[in-house]
Formats: sequence, structure tokens, C-alpha cells
Amino acid sequence: MSRDLPASIEPLHLAKIGMTLTGSLPLVKMERIKESLCDSHGEVYIHWSFFQDDQRRSVIQGKIHTQLLLQCQRCLQPMTYQIDAPVALMIVSNGTEPDDLQIEYEMLELTDTSISLLTLVEDELILALPLVVMHEHCPNNKFVNASSEDLTYNPFHILTKLKQ
Repeated sequence: MSRDLPASIEPLHLAKIGMTLTGSLPLVKMERIKESLCDSHGEVYIHWSFFQDDQRRSVIQGKIHTQLLLQCQRCLQPMTYQIDAPVALMIVSNGTEPDDLQIEYEMLELTDTSISLLTLVEDELILALPLVVMHEHCPNNKFVNASSEDLTYNPFHILTKLKQ
């Protein structure tokens, strides 16, 4: 994938000419998502098509792909989380509300003719993050992975004798 992506884009113009952007952006430049990551090394790969639909509405469709190192909220160990998220945005100018915003699109309201591509990709990446990140099976966590038979020592076992 090429890294020759522009710093800022004009989405309405790109949709008018039917442009496709393919490439990668470094995670280390994405300041807002850094606090959610264990490590900010890596790339976010995008493949976005800008076009006008049948009703001449400007649209961005495509995918973002990356692997993030996040902290498991169960065992607090780092884990790799893969994101393959679809992107479907309808571009509208500032102050205009589309009458027929379709369910498959989110609205991207432009306050200026150009927008930072890095900010737009970071927004989509933040939206693709899970609410709670957890391993399917946490490594090296005897309390989460242990079955009831594995826990031989029970500090409350003495209470069962008192109950009788």
C-alpha cells in the first residue's frame, strides 16, 4: 500500500471527480486515540472511494484496517485487536440537512471545504473501537481461567463447619 496520502482533502471535490484513496497513515500521529493504546506503532490502512450516488449526493465508502495493541480489561495485559471496519459517510455542507439520509450512511458535516484526512481516519477508528476490550481466554490469569476444581484453597471453607 502506498503512503502517498494527502494531509488534507476536499471531500466534495473528490466525490465530484470520483477519486479513490488507498494508503496508510501512521498511528503515532493520531493524538486522540493514543491514550487508548498500549503502543502507538503501526499503520492504519484505508481504501476509500469518493463518488456521487444516483441522486447526486456526495458519498465516501470504503474500509479501514489496522491492528491495535490494547489493554485487556479483565487481566490488564496487552492484547492485539484487529479492526476491519466499513466506512459509509454522506457528505453535507455546513448548515444543510439532507432530507433523505439513508440508514447505511453516517453524516459528515463539513464546516470548511477541506478537512484533515488524518482527523477523519482517526474519527472512524475511534468509532470502531470496542467499548470493553477482553481476551477470549486471558493468559496467565489463574483467577479468570481457573475452574472451581482448581481452587483447592478456600478461605471460607471453615465457615461451612460453623454453619453445621
